[in-house]
Amino acid sequence: DFGQVMYFTLNENPYVSNFPTMYPPLNFVLMLPFALVCKNAPEFYVLDNISIDENGMYNYEQLLDYNVGILSTWQFWIAIILFFTVCLTLCGLIIKRMRTWGKGEFLYFYLGLIFSGFIMFGLFRGTNLFMSLIFILLFVWLYKSEKKHLREIALVSLAIGGVLKLYPLLFGVLLLKEKRFIDVIKVAVYSLLLMFLPFLMYPDSISTALEF
Repeated sequence: DFGQVMYFTLNENPYVSNFPTMYPPLNFVLMLPFALVCKNAPEFYVLDNISIDENGMYNYEQLLDYNVGILSTWQFWIAIILFFTVCLTLCGLIIKRMRTWGKGEFLYFYLGLIFSGFIMFGLFRGTNLFMSLIFILLFVWLYKSEKKHLREIALVSLAIGGVLKLYPLLFGVLLLKEKRFIDVIKVAVYSLLLMFLPFLMYPDSISTALEF
């Protein structure tokens, strides 16, 4: 997954390319720092020429060759190690701040979390789900804050997490439970803005958004 997201991020317009994507463009905005590591590796542009049949299905063997090709580059390994280091460190810092831990308790918990099936499967797949997880944790941490600006950050965080992976928006039930209907509307507005404003980075933004 990570290799394909790198391809989409580096692509001039991944929605009208030979190998189009269904990811919202906010993904590529946030993944850009990691993709830039791979910018000069020709292996990341192989999907420009992948074969697509009349049913819109790609050639699996060519996609497999792409995956094997990028795994042989040092740029891929630098980018993915940086990505997971940043994501898991930020998740850990937020979790640590969310409650009071006893001596050694957080370290014990966090190491158990890192080596859990959920995390290990995500690492194996190279999924960018962990980027969404950062913002969901921020929301859960801050949505009940006594400070208004922190509650607003929580709402924006929920919107970002939801735009990146959609189903995290289900955490909005925490707002509904407290009858914070205005905040639910805010999250909806933030989500729409974050879904479509990043299309402006593409030359033909309106038609690209419609294609999406």
